Amino acid sequence: MAEKSGKNEEGKKRILGKDGMNISPKSLAVSALRYLPLLSALACSIFAFLWLLSPTNGSLVGIGWHGSCYDSLAKSLLQGRADVDPDLIGIEAFSVNGHTFMYFGLFPALLRLPFVVSGSELVGHLSPLSCFTASVLSIAAFSALCIPHARRNPIMAAWLLLGFTLGTPLFFLGMSASIYHEAIMWALAGALWSVTSLLYLFSSGRRKIPWLALCSIAAAVALLARVTFGFPAYLCVAAGFCASVREGGRKKIVGACLAVLPAIGAVLVQMWYNYIRFDSVFIVALYKPEDRKSTRLNS
Repeated sequence: MAEKSGKNEEGKKRILGKDGMNISPKSLAVSALRYLPLLSALACSIFAFLWLLSPTNGSLVGIGWHGSCYDSLAKSLLQGRADVDPDLIGIEAFSVNGHTFMYFGLFPALLRLPFVVSGSELVGHLSPLSCFTASVLSIAAFSALCIPHARRNPIMAAWLLLGFTLGTPLFFLGMSASIYHEAIMWALAGALWSVTSLLYLFSSGRRKIPWLALCSIAAAVALLARVTFGFPAYLCVAAGFCASVREGGRKKIVGACLAVLPAIGAVLVQMWYNYIRFDSVFIVALYKPEDRKSTRLNS
């Protein structure tokens, strides 16, 4: 009988609010309206990028400028290589021992691996969809940052989101699904989510490991898309790791170590990608034309 009474009390707590007070439909409506401006700004932002990246036929399946180079890189990665088709990369190529490489990060190519393996007809037509997905993730990350402001000032939070979407270089990046923009958009999405997850980690009490794992994954995306975006993202991972292990406890430490594995794996992949192109794990780009000659050419 006591057990049944306890279940009834638990059921009441799910319906009742704080201090046992009933949650009225009116209070629920007020809570929903509080976030309505932010949700409206979010919908407008996503629609804007949908319009930008599908200007002709309303479809996100199309050909981006040099975007098929990532498909070529994906095919090479399946064979343990990192070269691309010279006819696709054009003037953005540099050659080492008869193999053609590109400077851009490999994360967009990793996204294409399932399509390449399955022989999908979408291969070579994924750049607009990839850029749109990256833009939505960036918008979602900034929306998450605006949620605390939406509780106090819903209109200001909505304007902040619209300002980020329509008044920053993100809007310019969305104007073209090119090889340049795609890598930067993914790097930006990763960097934003690393910052967002770190802020939520600090305010999450004792449940820090899931946010650290998200921060680690986001930093990995940022690094593999564009190394310069990865540097600050990895600072977020380091800060989150220190905050997580500081609580002590064997489970916390083991969980934190497991959570940062994506970030560590991304560093190893990037080091391999650097070495196979530049003969060094620490070089991420070459700037002078004379520097394009690899030391392997003289060996």
